[in-house]
Amino acid sequence: MKPGTVSAARPRPALLAVLLTACLTACHRPGPSPTPAASTVAPSTADTVTLTRLPTLTLTARAGTLTLSAAGPPGAAWWLTCDTPAGPLRWTGPANQPVAPRPLPAQAHRCDASLHAAATDAGSPLLLRRTLRLPRAAPPAGAAPATAAPGNGTALPASLSGAVTVAPAELRIGLREPWLLRAALRGPDGTPAPDGVPVLLTARGAGGETLSATRVTVNGEALWQLTPETPGEFTFTARVIRPGQPDAWRGAARAQAVSSLLGRTPQALWAGEDLTLGPLRWVTGALPDDGTPVTLQALSRSGTVVWSAVLPVAQGQVRARVPGVRGAVSLRVRFAGQEVSFPWQD
Repeated sequence: MKPGTVSAARPRPALLAVLLTACLTACHRPGPSPTPAASTVAPSTADTVTLTRLPTLTLTARAGTLTLSAAGPPGAAWWLTCDTPAGPLRWTGPANQPVAPRPLPAQAHRCDASLHAAATDAGSPLLLRRTLRLPRAAPPAGAAPATAAPGNGTALPASLSGAVTVAPAELRIGLREPWLLRAALRGPDGTPAPDGVPVLLTARGAGGETLSATRVTVNGEALWQLTPETPGEFTFTARVIRPGQPDAWRGAARAQAVSSLLGRTPQALWAGEDLTLGPLRWVTGALPDDGTPVTLQALSRSGTVVWSAVLPVAQGQVRARVPGVRGAVSLRVRFAGQEVSFPWQD
């Protein structure tokens, strides 16, 4: 080394190691945790999206063929009803499946299709409905002019004649025997009225009970089965209504409804608020039809009705939950035109 020269001291190796370690410690900042490999990442649970099928229902008629398609939620079903002069024709099947085309029923003037959800205890909820009104066939060339019947386009002869009959002439209420009302119509030449003529049928009892229905002719006859609930004489009327003529044709008949005879007086058993009435039997030993209505009435000393209920017969008995009624002294039971009374029990 030359004189007058200052040389830097060479750092020692140990000191360099200490300085390097301190620098690395001070300058190092912890970064984010390394992302694990894709193969080790657990898949996240994505939200489940459920797609609900929107219900669809189509009904078409072309070239004498009915075509129906129906789609809806699982368990849905389609119903198809076509009205004809001979009565309604019905079909049903599962939705979401191909439906084979079917021939259009002869002389059908309307078809209704409906789509229903899966059946539950509350029934089959209606989802969609489609109605198809069908034109009636045109009369052959050269046919005699006729007047259209109201509402359905069926041709009516210029004049009608006919008769109304009802059987049996005497009916016992509560037995499995309905009235059959028959209106037979003929044209001016004596031939049966055309199919599809609507006939309004009405039954009125002496006690105010009134029943009515509309039926169409088939082979010149309109038929109606009905069962009365009150005894007495009933008057039956049949009417054909033409535009501008309230009564294009009218006929009437009468029949009698009488009370069925109970074999013996039923018992009334009270258990708190629960009342069991029965057994109810006819003189023949047969039980009344299930569903036959029975009227229960609680009466005061003056005969005023302070509580009443109408309940159906089930297996020859009537069961009722009777609330506490103030002032009641007797229980009146009306059934099939008969009346029985029992002391009231609180």
